[in-house]
Amino acid sequence: MRYLSISCLVIMDIIHHIEILQSHLERTERRTRLIPLLDVQCLSGCALQGNGGLVIYKRLHTYNGLRHLGGEFISGAVTHLGSILHVDSNHWVSFIISLEDSTVFLADSLHRAGTGTSRAMEEAMGIIVWWLNASYSGSNKSVMSFRTAPLPTAYQNDATSCGFFALNALAHYILPS
Repeated sequence: MRYLSISCLVIMDIIHHIEILQSHLERTERRTRLIPLLDVQCLSGCALQGNGGLVIYKRLHTYNGLRHLGGEFISGAVTHLGSILHVDSNHWVSFIISLEDSTVFLADSLHRAGTGTSRAMEEAMGIIVWWLNASYSGSNKSVMSFRTAPLPTAYQNDATSCGFFALNALAHYILPS
């Protein structure tokens, strides 16, 4: 009933749904992981600080899970990572990083596919590239270049339903059935 009476999702709703998706993934043989939303938000904060954020990211215990996940991704133990980013101060964008395709798939429900990239997509890509560079810097592997591609999503016709669209795009990619 809650979702029938509101037009947008708050952080706790997104966290809940990401956890549900991750529990479904754990029952499959796929090497896909979802990054918890609170970790993504902390990562965003570090990325916006540039090199100072890198020092914080590498030293603080808070980031152990993200550093471990980055290591699993670089080693190939995990082939796909995904989550949802809160960008542009008020907008949710979902992403999938595919090691197999060397691609970062981005879904922005306010941006029509085939018309370049939106400001929200550019901000999301900046955070993702920052994290990938930070993850590769701790390994003996060279940084892989990732191309950007659209993650299929519907286009929203209001200013509040981006969370629903971001979750939908993420869920359809990681659990197509």
